Amino acid sequence: MLKILIPVDGSENALRAVKHVVMLAQNNTLLICDLLYVGQPFEARVHAYRPHEEVAKMEKEEARNALLAAQALLDGAGIHYVVAVKEGDVAQHIVEHAQQARCTFIVMGMRGMGLVVGPFSMGSVTSKVLHAADVPVTLLK
Repeated sequence: MLKILIPVDGSENALRAVKHVVMLAQNNTLLICDLLYVGQPFEARVHAYRPHEEVAKMEKEEARNALLAAQALLDGAGIHYVVAVKEGDVAQHIVEHAQQARCTFIVMGMRGMGLVVGPFSMGSVTSKVLHAADVPVTLLK
């Protein structure tokens, strides 16, 4: 059985990774996925002007929006998946999740929602995951 970790952030590159996994699933019925969204804490100024409950609701909505399209693609393909939502260092959580969930490999976009440096550049999260992961990493551009 293949267990694939797909980190998602709502970007087009993340969706290309999901589409790639859907294509792989056509040839392998023993495939399950973990969708992982890692949010970044809202800036201190957001916390200063809003109650904790409102900030928590905003964070939950941000995660839901980032996961929505990926879930729709997997649902449409009939692929079994679980969702994990975490907050903090994105690369660290991706690597830790892959280890703890015993994922076979990671499929992710080369760049996420961060600043784009160039058409062939690799994001810092991607670079960190490539260096730290104990499992193969497939990158989609």
